[in-house]
Amino acid sequence: METDDQNNSDRLIKILSEVGDRVENLRDQASSIERERENILGLLQDIQDLENHKDLSEVEKEDIESTTERLILRCLTVEVSVSTPRNEIQEEAFKSVTQTLDELHQMFQLDPLNHSYTIESYLNACLPEPFSSNLDTRFQSKILGCTADDQKRFRQKLQSMHRLALKMPYCNGTEENKMEASSVNETQVDRKECNSGETSQHDEQEVET
Repeated sequence: METDDQNNSDRLIKILSEVGDRVENLRDQASSIERERENILGLLQDIQDLENHKDLSEVEKEDIESTTERLILRCLTVEVSVSTPRNEIQEEAFKSVTQTLDELHQMFQLDPLNHSYTIESYLNACLPEPFSSNLDTRFQSKILGCTADDQKRFRQKLQSMHRLALKMPYCNGTEENKMEASSVNETQVDRKECNSGETSQHDEQEVET
């Protein structure tokens, strides 16, 4: 009888473990879709902001504007949300970093030359192994106040911005730095996050140090 009970217990524990893996996989997929949606909307917004500066006829401008608006509305029909549990301190840190990156994105659009260096310093602050000495310690302290999930999202957003900055013609950094920046190993970073665990807020903060 005890053996049967033990077997049932082991079977249920195994099922729960498998379900737990599926839940994490589901969260990862949803987060990926959420990021892709944001990237697409950002790209379409950039097209709206830039198309008037091009030498286009009125007919071409109207066509581009109409197509862009249609795609934005279509993209907005996709609603994906992955909530991240945060305590009060983590919530404040999340809001602060979000506002900082939103402002940086706007400034970068207006003046890419003078803000690409800031993007690099912010990205280095999120990496366990910075690819250059350009690192913003104040931004790093904000990042360390966020949850591990939020740290990962912010890092990925900065990586996308940095890749875009490297494509700009004014970026004359060394090819070595460009290769290092564009080939940051996500798997290695994620592994360090997982190994740190989430037993305490302190553990989460050490993820990206």
